[in-house]
Amino acid sequence: MISFKQFKLKVNFVLGSLFYQRYAIQAYLYTRHRNASERNFKRPPTKEAFDNPGKLIRVEATPAGANFYFEQVELEP
Repeated sequence: MISFKQFKLKVNFVLGSLFYQRYAIQAYLYTRHRNASERNFKRPPTKEAFDNPGKLIRVEATPAGANFYFEQVELEP
């Protein structure tokens, strides 16, 4: 016959594995801490958007890919 302690351990394992109850509180606290720390850092303002980057001026090959230079913008990998 199964003892009460073994039964309780099996029930806790099933409930914990099905619903992730063990990690729910930790995940909630982590997200609150992360959000609070992110509020302390100001985001840089975005540059004004433009519709057309212009004509392609040149392309430079790099080990990671290529750098593209247009009239109004530069694209890097």
